Amino acid sequence: MENQPSPKVDPELVQAALDRLVEAVHSAAQSKIQNGLFHLPASDHDALWVACGVLQKSGAFPQYKFTFYHQGMGEGTNTCAVSFIS
Repeated sequence: MENQPSPKVDPELVQAALDRLVEAVHSAAQSKIQNGLFHLPASDHDALWVACGVLQKSGAFPQYKFTFYHQGMGEGTNTCAVSFIS
């Protein structure tokens, strides 16, 4: 198993990222969207990384598998992202 760096992040930033991610996933689930992608600025990288793990482990959206992307989609993007796929 690969060693990955541990993110260092303020709990308030994690909660803010988690709240935004949950809102986006909840909206997608209500609209019966099967595959989604949620982006935040790269400055929120570590907070979103932790929030993604928290949400996956919570079981709040068992229909989705969450994957964190250290860099968002698209050339030259300055974002990070989470995909959620049913």
